[in-house]
Amino acid sequence: VQRYVQVWLQYQALWDMQSESIYSRLGDNLQKWNDLLVEIKKARRTFDTSETSKSFGPVVVNYAQVQARVNMKYDALHKDILSHFGSKLGGVMNEFYTSVQKARTDLESQTVDTANTSDAVNFM
Repeated sequence: VQRYVQVWLQYQALWDMQSESIYSRLGDNLQKWNDLLVEIKKARRTFDTSETSKSFGPVVVNYAQVQARVNMKYDALHKDILSHFGSKLGGVMNEFYTSVQKARTDLESQTVDTANTSDAVNFM
């Protein structure tokens, strides 16, 4: 019984952790952000069940209230991390677009006035 209760008590960390420490630890590494989101999704399956109690002989552990609170906290954390990940990804996408746009503009401003095919190939 005590081991089972300890599993639920581990979720206490959801209330103790600071979001900013998570963000600073992940930094700008999008792979780490993605890995964390996948782990959150996997961990959610642990307590995302329709069962609300567990019996150990004559002892019954009713965890309906705890389960509801953990679900709400997990959802809020997941949403917050997903939002920050989206912002980071959007920034990276804008940087990429800007660099591609600049390269395109630079390339389009070049002129190829040659009568020789090999000169045109060398230019490319």
